[in-house]
Amino acid sequence: MRTCHVQVYGFSDFRRFSEGIDGIKGNRNAPSIVNPAGWARPSGTAAPRPGGAGEGTGPQPDRDAPGLAEAIERLERHADYPDSSARPSGQPDHRRPRGQGIAQFERTFVSFNTKYDRVRRGEAAFTPEEEAGRRIFNTEIGDCFHCHAEPLFTTSTFHNTASIPWWMTAALRRHRQSADMGKFKAPSLRNIFDSVPYMHDGRFTDLHESSALQPRIPRWPNVDPLIRRACPAPMRPGEIDTLITYLETLTDPDYLTNPALSNPYRP
Repeated sequence: MRTCHVQVYGFSDFRRFSEGIDGIKGNRNAPSIVNPAGWARPSGTAAPRPGGAGEGTGPQPDRDAPGLAEAIERLERHADYPDSSARPSGQPDHRRPRGQGIAQFERTFVSFNTKYDRVRRGEAAFTPEEEAGRRIFNTEIGDCFHCHAEPLFTTSTFHNTASIPWWMTAALRRHRQSADMGKFKAPSLRNIFDSVPYMHDGRFTDLHESSALQPRIPRWPNVDPLIRRACPAPMRPGEIDTLITYLETLTDPDYLTNPALSNPYRP
């Protein structure tokens, strides 16, 4: 069985639709994991949780996926799963200890050595094109900053971009509020070049496609106000190229190859 969060892909899934523990394909692409301790909300829920990381006890990504109890049972039977972590707290209910263990590990997923970070520390400088791309990113020309604010490149807030069928919405499943229809959390753009494909359902494999999405958004009533007022004019192809040049500075090779974050069971 392969994980949905592969390190070299920014701890995202290179497959369009991620698979559950029985190899069952869902209808969503597993998002990347980066700097989760700095997020106000984890990916699968609209409710804030202290400390950011908490996917280990959160909802499964698809309603047809096997539940947590079955996942724990499989861990119990796994030949390589260490006995030392089977009952870390001596509690009969293993959900919380294992969830805490996963959350503690995820808090070490820290990306801080992109070119963007080095520029912030005064160790490097943007090229003229990268600086121009940053201006596009942080102004109404590209209008990226409302949902993907620096330095985490996410606000951890949920938005309806009119590109998501309402029945697939994480926030709606959690709260069953009509106002949550069509909403998903804005993902971080760190390591965006390595976390292909894009969007909740992996529909895009190219940053030019996803960057050109916004001007095509219909004016539905429930579309996020930030989206409805954004981009008075579509970005020109040259502007998209310049924006993408800036997004290249968000790649952190150290994070993608850090052995401390790698699979300890790999031969």
